[in-house]
Order: sequence, then structure tokens, then C-alpha cells
Amino acid sequence: MRSHANRGKNWERMLSLIHARYEAQGLAVVIRTPPPMRILGSIGKGQFRACFESHGPPDYLILTDGLPIMAEAKESAQARWALSNLHLHQADRLSRWQDQRGRSIVLLHHRPSRSHWILPWERLEPTWRSWHETTSKGERAASGSASLSLSDIRGLGLFFELDYLEALRKQ
Repeated sequence: MRSHANRGKNWERMLSLIHARYEAQGLAVVIRTPPPMRILGSIGKGQFRACFESHGPPDYLILTDGLPIMAEAKESAQARWALSNLHLHQADRLSRWQDQRGRSIVLLHHRPSRSHWILPWERLEPTWRSWHETTSKGERAASGSASLSLSDIRGLGLFFELDYLEALRKQ
């Protein structure tokens, strides 16, 4: 089985640089929300063994101009981005945040095209929920409905280079 331990690390590093710039310029407050860890035991000298808990929070909380944004960072190494890469607990959190009048987004790096996308949850959710409802019943998803092509991503999302807040403002 192939490890996914470092999947998306470069994308996360790039987002860290973007977020540091936002903070330095006073454009936003960005909080990285790492997955919760369970300490398994001490190995001495202030170090410990730990494991990640199964359901962590979304990746980022952002506050800009009074607008609270919840962001989940995802990366697609394939031409099509599999909807299964966004888990039910993540989708539910994005929905609940939006229900509280916050903005929910997926920040997607599409590696094959070297492009970056904002997928607003209000646009992505119907597609994701339709796919999830089908597969949660044990049914096979219709051909092409379990993933998004670059064309689908273009239709749902907003392209950005290095400033997703600016892209959101222009929307």
C-alpha cells in the first residue's frame, strides 16, 4: 500500500507562504488547524509518541475584512480530482460553517495543469453530496460523477495564482 503521508506537503508550504504574506500585510488572520493528536507515551527529553486522531478540523480558518472563511486544502496529482478526497466530516464542517454565515471553500492545487483553484462550497456541495449519497448506499456512481475534470473545476471554481483573497473579492 502506498503511503499518503506527504501528499500535498508542497501545496501546504505554498499556502503557508501566501498566508504569511496576508498576515504581514494585515490582510487577514490565518489559523492553521492541525489534526488533533493522541499522545501514546513519552520517549524522553520532551518527546513523545503520538498518532493523529481520525477526524480533524478543516485545514484553515481565515478572517479577512470581517468575513470568516473556512478552507480545506486539497491537491490533485491526477487529471481528475476524486471527490472521495473530501471526506464526510470535512464536507459536514464546511456546510455547518456556511450555515452560520461563514464562507467555506476548498483550495485545490491541480498538479497536472499547475493551476490553483478556489472551489466555493456553495457550488461544489451539490455535486459532492450527489456523489456521496450514491456511494453511501453502496451504489456505483455514474461514469464521470466520482471526480472532477479540469473543465468541471473551471466551471465550479475560481482560478488564482498567488492571491486567493483577491480572487474571492472579484467574485
